[in-house]
Amino acid sequence: MAPSNVSIELRPQMQSLSMSTDDIIWTHERSIVPAMLANRGVGHATWERTFDALKGIYDEQYKMARDIRKKMGLFLFIPCYGLCSMTQAAQTIHAHWADLVRSQAETYRPYGIQVTLAKELISSGFGSDRHMRNEIVGLRFEVADENGGGNHYGTSSPTNSGGNDAVSKISKLNDLYKTGAISSDEYNRLKGQIINGI
Repeated sequence: MAPSNVSIELRPQMQSLSMSTDDIIWTHERSIVPAMLANRGVGHATWERTFDALKGIYDEQYKMARDIRKKMGLFLFIPCYGLCSMTQAAQTIHAHWADLVRSQAETYRPYGIQVTLAKELISSGFGSDRHMRNEIVGLRFEVADENGGGNHYGTSSPTNSGGNDAVSKISKLNDLYKTGAISSDEYNRLKGQIINGI
């Protein structure tokens, strides 16, 4: 029987219109460790550090957005300034997300919990100019169901499906690597285990 995965996400349920993280309604409270994590041995201090780190990214995003709004007048006279400022802000935030998921993946790995970025499909534009994009909104915590056995990194022993199962596992492993949940060394080691298990 293949393991079923159980997951939760820590992210805003509702964004703050005032651009203050104090007004965000979160999927989970800072003061209560979600049962799925508590059952794996995660303590209050670990959960609170995770919550505070995620809230810190939203604080930074809101601060950058306020700073860009304050400088909007300059954008009219120096168009490149606006584009460059927004590009730099996006790169900075992306780097913060990568650092966060990497550090949290290492924190939760000993508990058998995989941490990746939670994403939400966002629609923008109007009419024929409407397009969809995946936007990072928080952290996703996932554990393999105890009854299913196996390893949450997808490196359990191969099944009868052989190559197709290995391709699926390597694909999932690649997704973990791209999100920063595992390092390149871990990726190569686990990929080798999957390939050698065929």
